Amino acid sequence: RRLWRWAVSPLVSRFVANSQFPAAALAATGVDSAKIRVIPNAAPTRSEEAVRAVDRDPHLVVYVGQIIPPKGVRELLDAVALLRSRGRDIRLDIVGDIDGWEPMGWVGYRAGIRARATEPDLAGHVRFLGLREDVPAILAGAGVHCCPSQPAQREAFGLVNLEAKLAGTPSVVTPFGAVRELIEHGVDGWIAEDGSPAALAL
Repeated sequence: RRLWRWAVSPLVSRFVANSQFPAAALAATGVDSAKIRVIPNAAPTRSEEAVRAVDRDPHLVVYVGQIIPPKGVRELLDAVALLRSRGRDIRLDIVGDIDGWEPMGWVGYRAGIRARATEPDLAGHVRFLGLREDVPAILAGAGVHCCPSQPAQREAFGLVNLEAKLAGTPSVVTPFGAVRELIEHGVDGWIAEDGSPAALAL
């Protein structure tokens, strides 16, 4: 707080935040709120033809993002398993780098995610699609998009939620960071009570 208030702020005439969440975090350090402006991110412009040509699968959940612990991928897998245990015919597609370098401290996390997906309650119902360029079409083909970010992620925006909206796909999100600013509960998605598998599956 002292660094931002007394070292950084005096040298900066304007802070631009991409949502209310980082703006509030800046203000909490003591930065003058008059120096803070919010300019929300915008989804990238992509071809709409690919989206319109996709058949939607109402039983498919899709995740798009980094495969790291704060993003909540393990919690999402457990949520899908919970739904399947209730008799729901749910499948999950995961878009993101599953094979690349892992940061120190998280080494082995992706192997654990792969192993979890092969357990009896999920086996054959989870696909790892890797890095993809056709994200709009993937989102358009799903019944639901999920952004299960955990508190440690401190999401400053969550651009994929806007991309899901453009694809006409509702999002299930956690109530942390700026993600809840992008979803109107019960209108274009659902905001879970917390980041647990039980809350995501509700």
